[in-house]
Order: sequence, then C-alpha cells, then structure tokens
Amino acid sequence: MRLNPNTKLGSLLVAIPSALRVCDGFHIAISGNEAKTIEEVCVESGITLVSFLEALDNIDWENEYRPEPS
Repeated sequence: MRLNPNTKLGSLLVAIPSALRVCDGFHIAISGNEAKTIEEVCVESGITLVSFLEALDNIDWENEYRPEPS
C-alpha cells in the first residue's frame, strides 16, 4: 500500500491492521475517524504526519506480512 497524506484512516487499518497499535500509541480514536485522512487525524491529534509515518515504519513487518498459502 502506498501511503500519502490523503490515505483514509479506515483504508490504512484494513491494509495494515498493526497500524492500530500506532494509533493507540498516539491516542488516536478510530471510531468516528475512519473516513478522515491520516493527515487530518494527525493534525487533530496534535502530532506531525512525519512522526506518524515513522511510527508505522517501526511496525514489525515480519509479523504483519503473512504470505497466502500456495
């Protein structure tokens, strides 16, 4: 998934379920914010988009990615 400031929070969480931990870490409520962009959510939460994206980069991608069985 390519992330940009206009990515909807709900789309991010569907594509990367572990992003929920990042949202929790920044005390970002999911309910009611699913249709907002990650940029909007960051501004409303008082954090920078860069800090949010850096936190996403710290996700353990080995646990996130599960190849489909062949």
